[in-house]
Amino acid sequence: MTPLILGFFRGSGTNVRQQTSTTSAPGKGISLTAQIQQCLDACYACATACGACGTACVDAARPELAKCARLCLDTQQVILTTTALMSRLSAVDAAACEFCAKVCEACATECERHAAHHEHCRQCAEACRRCAAECARMAAV
Repeated sequence: MTPLILGFFRGSGTNVRQQTSTTSAPGKGISLTAQIQQCLDACYACATACGACGTACVDAARPELAKCARLCLDTQQVILTTTALMSRLSAVDAAACEFCAKVCEACATECERHAAHHEHCRQCAEACRRCAAECARMAAV
């Protein structure tokens, strides 16, 4: 654990969220807390889209959508885990964001294969691209 987080748990009075809200990311005019919230918003929208797409692909019961269904539901789970880690400013949230970005890219690529025929796949692919971009940005902070 970092000294800042250790201090928080030891009751030093240091509030991680307060400290974070006043810290600007390099080259950005918005606070780190605002960046985290922006990423969380993209993640939650993507998790919703992945859940809807995965369910629709399962309901379609078409073999060509099986991989898409599994990947969407796996992606949704990765996103929800990542958001939980980010929300509590985990020491491993950057690594989680990096992994989440990669999983979202894979899901977007798969959904794009079906986007011309399935609106839920098109929407999921778009949400996954946005989420991947936000998570990659957070992983780099």
